[in-house]
Amino acid sequence: MWNLPHGPLHADMYAYTMALAHFRKGDHDTPTTYHAFVRKNPFGGSYTLVAGIHDFLRWLRDFRFTDYRTDYLASLKTMKGNRLFDDAFLKMVAETPLSLTIDALPEGELTFPNVPFARVSGPQWQCLIVEATLLNLINAQSLVATEASRCVHAAEGTPVIDGSLRRSMDVGGYASARAAYIGGFSGTSNVAVARALGLPARGTFAHAYVTFHKEEETAFRNYAETMDDVVMLLDTYDTLTAARLATRICKEIGKPLLGVRLDSGDLGWLSLEVRRILDEAGFRDTYVMASNDLNPRTIASLRAQQKAGEAAIDRWMVGTDIGAPHEGGALGGVYKLAEVAGRPVIKVAERGVSAADTKTTIPGPYGVVRMLRDKDGRERIAGDTLLSLDTLGRVTGWGGTDKLTGPDNGRFQLTSDLVSVNLADPERPTKFRTGQLCYVPHRRMMTRGDIVYEMPSLDEIQAFARTGLDRLDPAHRRLDQPHIYVAGLDEGLYEMRRRMIRDIHLSHQ
Repeated sequence: MWNLPHGPLHADMYAYTMALAHFRKGDHDTPTTYHAFVRKNPFGGSYTLVAGIHDFLRWLRDFRFTDYRTDYLASLKTMKGNRLFDDAFLKMVAETPLSLTIDALPEGELTFPNVPFARVSGPQWQCLIVEATLLNLINAQSLVATEASRCVHAAEGTPVIDGSLRRSMDVGGYASARAAYIGGFSGTSNVAVARALGLPARGTFAHAYVTFHKEEETAFRNYAETMDDVVMLLDTYDTLTAARLATRICKEIGKPLLGVRLDSGDLGWLSLEVRRILDEAGFRDTYVMASNDLNPRTIASLRAQQKAGEAAIDRWMVGTDIGAPHEGGALGGVYKLAEVAGRPVIKVAERGVSAADTKTTIPGPYGVVRMLRDKDGRERIAGDTLLSLDTLGRVTGWGGTDKLTGPDNGRFQLTSDLVSVNLADPERPTKFRTGQLCYVPHRRMMTRGDIVYEMPSLDEIQAFARTGLDRLDPAHRRLDQPHIYVAGLDEGLYEMRRRMIRDIHLSHQ
């Protein structure tokens, strides 16, 4: 796994200063609940694919204030030169066991704006300390997993391989390679991650192998003679000449040419010409791989060319766009307080350019029920509704996340009608009627500091993600102007939020 050796020191400084202020006032152990969620989906898309929660749980296993960690905190000074953290505070954090309870979306599940990918409950000071690592791990991997799923969707069943290590923004490329596999990639060029996670390791050779030799023919011949799997990079000097050379050498030494890779130029036209050369030489089973700054849109464009008979690409290697997705920037997952000692709380932001364009939160601990419907003989997800945990239990017969099992926590039928209000368009609510098929996507991950979730294998997570993505209506998966998937608020939760906003505004006039 990603190595985070410093345990609870992986935190923002404000978490510790707030924890200290709470401790000195004696309310640091107050029970609180936080929600982690995205305000908007990345890449202008309609969904976010969740990844990273398992690494967060593994990090929590090392949530211990060892001597060197508390010694470092003890060494910190205020601007006046005084010790920032006193012995009483350090003794408290060192001797208090972790007691958080966490419900979260399993890796490979889909999330949408305001739908919590994690709900964290426990003592206020501990909820504060875990925020940064939770967001760091899940934001990074969910962003990459989402982009990978878009690449796979654009590739329409042809394999996509991760080649992001050299461009990855995380040290070692662990998060990029792992999340790309969850998103549907078929292998990685990252040898260390392939070993650590049991992923297929994939790679050919680079231009340096050709330029090392005095002539391209010598390079190709040496490689073909020494390797079982012969895959040639063709574009070091002249792509079509190299294609003819590769086929001739493989014929002469009696070895199959497994594949060729194109890394520059007009990939569509070159692939078609290379395919013709391969076929004429009898290498009809040789695959053609494309690389060179690919992303979902370039892959989709090349696939469109292929359907028109203007390209012939069988595989894809995506590097920069997975290591540092430029269109998405960063996933803006946030972590907001929802309840203090049973009292719902809300953050009210300044008004944005529209009624829905604010950072105002949703008060109280809430969950989500995900609706299912049959469309054209296929099961689709048909909208989410956020609702208080009490209401969730009432309308589904749901007994709590710690009672649920199975890939979708089982199916339910609504036991009463449910009205869902879209915050962006509250005047047109959606009514889900009694008997509507649905499920609850959250799982219990940790109970009072003990990890209770049995983490599936990476292959199982990838399969689970594929199933969830297949449930999305194709309109939600469009690369350009996708149809928006709505996560509305149950009318009771909507009214409570509206009243709290109104009361706060009135009290501050």
